[in-house]
Amino acid sequence: MGFGYELSENSDEESVDICGRFDACNIVYKPYFGKNVVEKLCLCPERTFCPATYDNDNRSLSINARTQMKFCVPVKELLNELPECEVGGKALEITKFYYINQIKNISTKLLCGCAKHPVYWRHHSREGQAVPENEKLFKAFDYFECADLRKCNTDEFCGLARTDYGFIFQRCTCNYTDDCRYYVEETDIEENVEELFYNELFYKAHCLRKETAVDW
Repeated sequence: MGFGYELSENSDEESVDICGRFDACNIVYKPYFGKNVVEKLCLCPERTFCPATYDNDNRSLSINARTQMKFCVPVKELLNELPECEVGGKALEITKFYYINQIKNISTKLLCGCAKHPVYWRHHSREGQAVPENEKLFKAFDYFECADLRKCNTDEFCGLARTDYGFIFQRCTCNYTDDCRYYVEETDIEENVEELFYNELFYKAHCLRKETAVDW
């Protein structure tokens, strides 16, 4: 792939690359109100179909309770072709180009088969390199591991929520009497945290009793 193109919005199909075999083609968000939001990552080979709805189809991997990665082929096929993920190993690779103050997502690639369910995609590491063909470009690789969601107790920190959509990246699962929720007016704001496809501001969520939890 050449490096001479202009960085632009992912929604412009002319600027979107063809998916590799193990690449996610869409990210689908299911807001609490309104329609699904779709972020196109790449085009399926021969312009075949990439799912764009939030549902339990066979081409999805969950990021959190309201966000899914979609693939060009059934996920089961991909998992059968990949080695099983090792504990603490790299499971997902996101490649980006940085150009001055612009960012272009290039690919989101599965590296191994994650058998955990539910799963927390924990940031593993970041690597980067200059692009010799264009000194203004910088290529970065973010790696995520697939980790177990442990059990957490009442009032314990359970995850971070996006401040735009409110979607929670859970770090553990609450017991049956609680929900992983937060009060916007009372919670702390976290920043400089790398979650899968989001690294801006977060609300801190805790396991709250269901009868006192805030409904979204």
